[in-house]
Amino acid sequence: NPADAETNLRFQTESAGQIEINIITQSGRMVFKNAYQTNGGVPEEILINTSSWGSGAYFALFKATVNGKSESKLVKIAVVH
Repeated sequence: NPADAETNLRFQTESAGQIEINIITQSGRMVFKNAYQTNGGVPEEILINTSSWGSGAYFALFKATVNGKSESKLVKIAVVH
């Protein structure tokens, strides 16, 4: 479903660690960047305010680091106002 004023990003790590979320436009402009501590073992959600973003496609890069190991995943986000 496309986002309008906000979207939820859900993730889960196997144990406590850190997750960095970077969201960019199709042209490469950064619109969101933040890092969070994770509890691990359960799904967690971050609410992102998208009301000031233009309609279009965005890419969210998740980088999780747990026990010194890192893993990344790219997710597409659609925003429609």
